[in-house]
Amino acid sequence: MTLSAANASAFNALFSPSAIAVVGASATSVSGGNRFIRHLKAFGYGGSIFPIHPSASEIEGMPAFASASATPALIDYAYVAVAAQQVPALLRSFSGRVRIAQVMSSGFSESTGGHELERELVRAAQEAKVRVIGPNCLGVYSPRARVTFTERTTDEAGSVGVVCQSGGLGVDIIRRGQNRGVRFSGLVTVGNCADVRPHELLEYFLESLETKVIGLYLEGAGDGRHLFEVLRAAKGKKPVVILKGGRTGQGHRAAASHTGALAGSDNGWKALGAQTAAVLVDELDAFLDALLAFQCLQPR
Repeated sequence: MTLSAANASAFNALFSPSAIAVVGASATSVSGGNRFIRHLKAFGYGGSIFPIHPSASEIEGMPAFASASATPALIDYAYVAVAAQQVPALLRSFSGRVRIAQVMSSGFSESTGGHELERELVRAAQEAKVRVIGPNCLGVYSPRARVTFTERTTDEAGSVGVVCQSGGLGVDIIRRGQNRGVRFSGLVTVGNCADVRPHELLEYFLESLETKVIGLYLEGAGDGRHLFEVLRAAKGKKPVVILKGGRTGQGHRAAASHTGALAGSDNGWKALGAQTAAVLVDELDAFLDALLAFQCLQPR
């Protein structure tokens, strides 16, 4: 299994975007979209930021645009923080203008009655030929590109790439990891994984020249066969550490409430670890320690 050129290009747009659109920022209050813009500016992002708003002329001191089609440049990465019901139509409006969208919005398969809306999101993304991260996730952290979805993050780039199904835990991994000495090539929170699946991002990090160590926090195994195939095909070319959510009864309930995913058989995850070169750990501290150890063992 190899990463297609189209997918590689899409994920480069995620981790090294030249132009970012933010949909859902407010001209009159502070929303998730506003906070994301502020994080980008404070972190020193040097590309173009295009706030998208149907009526505002300015948001966060920058010109706002009525739609993605009105921006002066094509958009690599769109950060979407609008009501769930608005998302499918918004994605369709991105056709030909946006390469990859990250849907922060919740209210999809993790919510009662949200499964059909998530299926509609996927159909809309396919029609528009836009890859979607999420929904129900927080964002991407890419210190080389000066992109971050949260505050108190270092801009010192490193060699650890992380795919994290929980936004809150993603913040903990960044902050606690950097305090330990872990330095990241990138971290992305993926939420419900309606379109882009963890195995695709794993494959991207396996091919990334900046990434030497890979960490995965997963709450479900909705595409476990592909994950297994990618890990097996990699033949240990890079260390992969997996922190699996939901391996206890309490953790299983937490994982289901966060993403609507089933945690899967603990024996299945043990078999995956035994049949691939992946290292399975049970706790966040062990996950961070393992990432740091492999980072230190890598030639610089």
